Amino acid sequence: MIIVERHVKAPPERLWEFVGDVSRWDELLPTVSSAVTKTGPAETGTGSRFALKQPGIPKMVYEVTEWVPGERFTWVAAFPGVRTVATHTIAATTDGCVLKLGLAWEGPISGVVTRLFKRRTDRYVQLEADTFANLAQQPT
Repeated sequence: MIIVERHVKAPPERLWEFVGDVSRWDELLPTVSSAVTKTGPAETGTGSRFALKQPGIPKMVYEVTEWVPGERFTWVAAFPGVRTVATHTIAATTDGCVLKLGLAWEGPISGVVTRLFKRRTDRYVQLEADTFANLAQQPT
């Protein structure tokens, strides 16, 4: 499992503006080349689906399985033999908030997927956490 935490000197709602705006991740994150909503123009929530393309990683369709606006969301992408589960959590602190990103592979071929993609995915999750933190800390 990959877990990355960043302390962000910004209010949680400011950070959520970026973390929760999945359809704009291709504009916001250098690790996402395409983020396409697959469930139409409806507001994002549990059951929403997104096709995500990242450099060097096959295109995946993620379905949101938990959505708590301003606090967290989890989504899952299934591929034959493996599920990717990614979590995005924001917790308030006295001087801002903490962003916690997690990613795990589950299933019969998760070991193979981990060996193939862990190094690159770890770099991506680190960069995503840094980018979200930097965006939220910029003056409005």
